Amino acid sequence: MGNKFISGANSLQFTEGTVYSEPQKIAKQQVAERTASGILQTEDYGVTIKSFTLVFLNMSEVDYNDLATWYDTISDGVLNSFTYYDAIENTYTVVIRTNPLQFTENDAGFYSGRIELEIV
Repeated sequence: MGNKFISGANSLQFTEGTVYSEPQKIAKQQVAERTASGILQTEDYGVTIKSFTLVFLNMSEVDYNDLATWYDTISDGVLNSFTYYDAIENTYTVVIRTNPLQFTENDAGFYSGRIELEIV
């Protein structure tokens, strides 16, 4: 029973459609720019960001509305962290990095989209 979000007494279990995770990404928090003479200057903030993307295909309207409510109230966009359980019950403490939440509704009334989760 994976693919769920937990925050305190609140939980969101995805019940319909396909949810899969794209490979984990690792990024360094850095700023790079060129000087007037063309030399590359880089400032490293010393932060490594680990994230992954959840892809939802043919999500029911009920699951979509529950996700939208979670995004708006529980996670409050990117403000609050929560626990994500993947399909094989691995757990991650994450925040939603996707802003705004954008899903497409198909002709049959199902939703598809993706959200990026940052491991914190």
